[in-house]
Amino acid sequence: AIISPGAPNTARLDHVPPFVTAVGRFPREPGSSDSVWISAKVRAEAGVQAVKLSYSVNGAAETTSADMVDDGFGGDSIGGDGVFGASIPAQAHNTTVTFRIEAKDVKGTATLSPPAKDPTGFHGFYVNDLKPGTPLPNYTLLLRHTTTTPPRSIMAGLNCSTWQIGSFADHGDLYYNVGIRQRGQSVCGSTKPYLKVRFQRGRDFEGQHKLILQSLWTDKSLVRENMAWEMFEEVGMPDCREEFVRLHVNGKYFGLYGALEHPDHRFLDRNGLNPDGNLYKATASTEQVGGTYEKKTNENGDMTDLRDFLAALNGTRAPDLKAFFQATVDEDHMIDYQLAQTLTNNSDYPHKNNYLYHDTESMRWMPLTWDMDLTF
Repeated sequence: AIISPGAPNTARLDHVPPFVTAVGRFPREPGSSDSVWISAKVRAEAGVQAVKLSYSVNGAAETTSADMVDDGFGGDSIGGDGVFGASIPAQAHNTTVTFRIEAKDVKGTATLSPPAKDPTGFHGFYVNDLKPGTPLPNYTLLLRHTTTTPPRSIMAGLNCSTWQIGSFADHGDLYYNVGIRQRGQSVCGSTKPYLKVRFQRGRDFEGQHKLILQSLWTDKSLVRENMAWEMFEEVGMPDCREEFVRLHVNGKYFGLYGALEHPDHRFLDRNGLNPDGNLYKATASTEQVGGTYEKKTNENGDMTDLRDFLAALNGTRAPDLKAFFQATVDEDHMIDYQLAQTLTNNSDYPHKNNYLYHDTESMRWMPLTWDMDLTF
């Protein structure tokens, strides 16, 4: 719309456009023998003229359209209730289906779902026949999933700095156009790769914008990291949640992984810390002046508070360090931090694998642990 101060907005309408809500599907996690019924609640002040479903298979440019109906027949259980639906035919295992819904009222005003400015641009689902009887979550990564290239070769081709565009699926839900890459420093390029998934803004997965998938390659027992995080939780320290998951890639089993919480403002809030504080990840630092860090919250490039803290720390004479720490650091947290590191026999944290957190309300600093795969 064109800005029009003092005059009606150019985008002004004389009526409310259609609303499209409660988009759903049945079955939720379709297999290759299931047609999928797509439904949506549609309301229009001027009355609904038509509702249309457009879908695409495996990211193809061509789309197929179908009229969505509210007539009480087929998959539409109750006619005239404002819930419109249409069926998508059964698709093969390891197929992604993306779709949009367009609702038009009798005055010709149309509404898209998802909206045109949605970061993904599509609703979607994943067709999966590989559903083992296990209590573990079953995550699927999709990268060039229609090719015949073995999944292990595709994942080995990832690096730790460049995001590759793919998709992520869980319980049939498709997260379209996510970023996928390997992660880690010393573990980057492991035979069983450590992975990170970055979701689209506004389409987070279970409240997480980034998901870390630990291959546990350095721990052949597969349990040390999980036990270490539980130890930190038991002594009252901020901890990352981790759960074991089955990871599939392109419709095939890939391995047992640990799904690890990504430290960000959500992590701070869940652990009872100020989510508006500044969180810095050490990449090469023993808290010296000039140590390298990455800012993980308030990512505006301003690291002045960290530089000032490190300069003051390193500029304080040894006899004055006690007073310096009492004035600037959460003392109880610091003691518990060192206790937990000792209990978990963690020696892989002094130069990296830790965070510095600055509570910008209390103005206190505290260390937070990271990367617990070499504990015990």
